[in-house]
Amino acid sequence: TVLLSLSLSRMDRQTVVECATGLVNYMEENQATNPSIKPNSFTYNALITVLAKQSKRQGYSSSTFDQHHTMTILDNAVAKLDKLWVEGDRSAEPNNRAFNMVINAYAKSQDRSALRKVQDLLNRMKCSTLYQPDIVTMTSVMECLSKSSAPSACQQTLDLLREVGKRSDLRPNARLYAMAIMTLSQNQGKVEDARNLLTELLQLYEATKHKELRPSSHPYNYVLNCAANSLEKSVKERKLELFRIAAQTYKEMRKSPYVQPDSFTYGFWLKCCNNLLDDNDDLRGKFVKFAFEECKLNGLVSNEVLTRLYQGSPPDLVGELLELGDYKDTKRPRTSFRIQDLPAKWSRNLR
Repeated sequence: TVLLSLSLSRMDRQTVVECATGLVNYMEENQATNPSIKPNSFTYNALITVLAKQSKRQGYSSSTFDQHHTMTILDNAVAKLDKLWVEGDRSAEPNNRAFNMVINAYAKSQDRSALRKVQDLLNRMKCSTLYQPDIVTMTSVMECLSKSSAPSACQQTLDLLREVGKRSDLRPNARLYAMAIMTLSQNQGKVEDARNLLTELLQLYEATKHKELRPSSHPYNYVLNCAANSLEKSVKERKLELFRIAAQTYKEMRKSPYVQPDSFTYGFWLKCCNNLLDDNDDLRGKFVKFAFEECKLNGLVSNEVLTRLYQGSPPDLVGELLELGDYKDTKRPRTSFRIQDLPAKWSRNLR
């Protein structure tokens, strides 16, 4: 009870972790003389709950205290849970909740070895007769993959998604798909794979209408970013195909009954125009002009959108779209304007 109460404490992160671990250490060190305080499975489950919550908090009160320290304690607590069960402790049966909390904490951490440790935990769960990975597990593992730059991240992502699809006891969700597509977009994955995952998500939602599968703007945006980031954009024959996929996705999003473009959509779309139409100034200018005018109308012009506009557009087009008239201030170039310098209505719907 004392341990669990610490999960609700407003004390700083270091103090909470030190109090929780100190209490458990005291119980471990004095159990021989006072058997009534011997830590059991419930104790370590409570410790994991406290530490997992603290691992996601931002800020440290000491330069010598870091997230890695908390994650190491979490690893040890999970190992002790398994050990106690093997030794006959039946106070709290090991379950996937403890593993899920640790995996989720790793997914949200800055630990460089997070993916390796998450994969170890996932394999332990798969080999267990007491608990198996559930959709929460798979979603957290996918989140960890989405933040990884490992060479195998894209293939692991696709394999994990297929594994979920083969299990009748697991119901995929939109977040799982969004993170899978994000992983592909950040690791130069195949654009066709990203687009196919978006199509699969849309078809699943249309077939089931499960609210967990209702798409958001994220998977659409990640497909656009995947196209813009593709290493294949250096191949002329592939550029138009990549742009076609991006344009199809952008068009579908604008007509979707479920989602509408947000500021990230316009930023990624302009990025696609810059990277995939860089050898066709006229065509790029037409697409950029139409998109930016719509972005202004929808009140979604962000500094990121402005940056993308400046990166791929000549000064005259920038001046026209920003409605600068005969602006000729040589001390301040047109590409230095930020949203605070422009009409507020152009950014009124930013979040």
